[in-house]
Amino acid sequence: MLTIWMGWTPMVYISDYNLVKTAFTAKDNALMGRVRSGFALAQIGKHQDILQTDYGSVWASLRRVSHSAVRKVAVSEKLHELVADVVDSSAHTMKKTHPLGAPFDPKCYLYHSVMAILASTAFGKRYQLDDKELAFYGESLEFMQSRTSLLAAIDRIPLLRLIPIFLYSKLKKF
Repeated sequence: MLTIWMGWTPMVYISDYNLVKTAFTAKDNALMGRVRSGFALAQIGKHQDILQTDYGSVWASLRRVSHSAVRKVAVSEKLHELVADVVDSSAHTMKKTHPLGAPFDPKCYLYHSVMAILASTAFGKRYQLDDKELAFYGESLEFMQSRTSLLAAIDRIPLLRLIPIFLYSKLKKF
């Protein structure tokens, strides 16, 4: 077990399976809490979601609802059909776009396929791989991912907000 201080926030790392199991099965364990961060507060709100709520009765209720919803989608025949359709469409697009045997980077196809499946499941609308709305979701996700690590560092070490001052003010705009 190891504690690393990220600014003023302790981060506990546990690398032994039995110790992890013991740590997270205890009833009143401080390790089950969530880090309070300005970054998460700005993104999500007042920690009232499944990811940011501390372990307790509210978290347990949110987990039950989330688990039930995911289970319904996972056992649905529609999910199987959606995944098969998106994979077929993606494979067809790859064959059409790139000559057989020529090397290419499949990252964008895989990324768009996963985004199409997630967006279709979340929003109840079928998206084609070249859909502009799906592209917007992907661009928004990439935008957030490209700024997350820097914002998390600024959140953990508030002094970074001052060095250099223009960096924080630019990030604050997004």
